[in-house]
Amino acid sequence: MYRVALTLNEIDILRQCIDSQDPLAFQEATTFFQLEESDLPALLDGPFTAKSIGEGKPFRQSRFSDGSYAVFYSAQEPGTAGQEYAHNAPTYIPETMGTVTFQIHLIDCRVLGTLPDLRPLTKAFPQLIAHEHSFCREVGANVVTGGIDGLLATSVRQPDGTNAAIFKRVCLSDPRHIGLVMCTVDAVAKKATYNIVSKDSKKRRISIDP
Repeated sequence: MYRVALTLNEIDILRQCIDSQDPLAFQEATTFFQLEESDLPALLDGPFTAKSIGEGKPFRQSRFSDGSYAVFYSAQEPGTAGQEYAHNAPTYIPETMGTVTFQIHLIDCRVLGTLPDLRPLTKAFPQLIAHEHSFCREVGANVVTGGIDGLLATSVRQPDGTNAAIFKRVCLSDPRHIGLVMCTVDAVAKKATYNIVSKDSKKRRISIDP
């Protein structure tokens, strides 16, 4: 499974640049980001680390969670991982920053667990790919209550792509740094593009509207 991410230290650095509303510092900071092997486990741990985020819940609300339990989101395809990140990226950047380009990391990891496949149910239950998440959160809560490891679902952002929602950290192992992703966000237009540069130099570029 693939995921596009920043390390926790990099997120803190970028937030400082955003707070100072300095686009040049924001872009220069990302130029020097290097992902060390020792950073990789933390990218798997991060979604499972409890934080006080809104309404006193320990985790961020998301497609399959109301924030009361953790979810590690990933994708079966690098492009789907990039698409999902680019969709959300404009929400992180205030309009005062204008257009910024920053470097993030593409990682993959091994998933070992039981993941029911919801993709064949999408036609019968279109709520699974709706932008409103109440139905998906009910599904996620039932999966967690049942002790199931995670699930596979059709990507909302890329219809031919597959997302995996993993509810147990123990299911994840062997993280690897696959390559870099250059993400450009037009904060005024609320649009983002991304360019995946893998270690074998293959590239993919997609422009989306969030």
